[in-house]
Amino acid sequence: MERLGVIDGREVWVRTCDGGAGQEVLFEYAGRCGLLAQILAKPWDVKIEEHEGRTFAVVAHDEKVDRFLVTLIDILVNIRVSHPTMVQLPLALEVAPGVLARAFQERLL
Repeated sequence: MERLGVIDGREVWVRTCDGGAGQEVLFEYAGRCGLLAQILAKPWDVKIEEHEGRTFAVVAHDEKVDRFLVTLIDILVNIRVSHPTMVQLPLALEVAPGVLARAFQERLL
């Protein structure tokens, strides 16, 4: 199993199945993380498992779930990008001392 990340303090893991031909995603079954499992798959397609004292919802990453993931990602990106005031790409410039000042001076001359 490989840990993918954390949602509101709850872990998301992935593991292979079917002899390496398939994949399952394990969502710690609490809060928004548990809700995400319910959103991705129909309730009867979600298995519940216990690991190290925690409950996980297990969702098979099949074609139907993958299509839904792609659609959901597209929508979420569009929501994020369409916000009128949030900076979309923070830009960090590292320049040698004086380079930026010279560039401005040359442009002003």
